[in-house]
Amino acid sequence: MLPDLSHLLVDESNIEINNHKLGQGSVGFVFKGSVFPKTQKRYKQKVPAAVKLSYPIPQKSIGLLEEAAKMAKLEHPHIVGILAVSKLSFTIFRPMIVMEWLAGGSLSEYFREEIRVSTSWHLHIFSYL
Repeated sequence: MLPDLSHLLVDESNIEINNHKLGQGSVGFVFKGSVFPKTQKRYKQKVPAAVKLSYPIPQKSIGLLEEAAKMAKLEHPHIVGILAVSKLSFTIFRPMIVMEWLAGGSLSEYFREEIRVSTSWHLHIFSYL
């Protein structure tokens, strides 16, 4: 049973994905995009976002929705927050989750570029996760 994500649902038309793929993981692809987030039934202006789209495999779609539910429970300044889940995802079951956009590259890129940083510093950063 999937957790309730109704407070995060937005129409798919409020989510834009551009062709800039940022990466991929075990359940889907991540693209640079934007969203008109829903707040108290009113839509604010479009904001930049990272959009994760599940692979077209039912198990991966479920995995992405489970990930969204876990992310929705977390609130910390060092963790990317979830902004929205596509409403259409529940009918075609290829969900999209929309996450806060953090400019500056991925954590793995940061670690590759900062190779002079000690292992203990890396472990310190990961202890927050």
